Amino acid sequence: MKYIFFFVVFTLVACNEKGSLFKTEKAVLDEEQFIAVYEDVLVLENYYQKKYGLPNNYKEKLEKACSISFRKHNVTKKAFEQSYDFYTRNPEELKEIQEKIINRLNKKKI
Repeated sequence: MKYIFFFVVFTLVACNEKGSLFKTEKAVLDEEQFIAVYEDVLVLENYYQKKYGLPNNYKEKLEKACSISFRKHNVTKKAFEQSYDFYTRNPEELKEIQEKIINRLNKKKI
């Protein structure tokens, strides 16, 4: 249940600057690729949240760490954001993805 908190926090941080949704009908990243990247981003968010507290205190550092993760997975920030926006408009799919991530993290004991 501790992951619910940073899911909410990440949702607020991950919103694009204009606050508008991208107009794609499907996710840019396939589900497995999105899960791998999203998992990394959530772990990073959790780490920085615990270390620094308020998002304003760590936003720049988190963005740098996330960019490393994006390169590792060979995706762009824009592709991740578009996929994230797609899944937020499809809450049942997002819930399933979040459950998969929680299960993966529990197996890793993170």
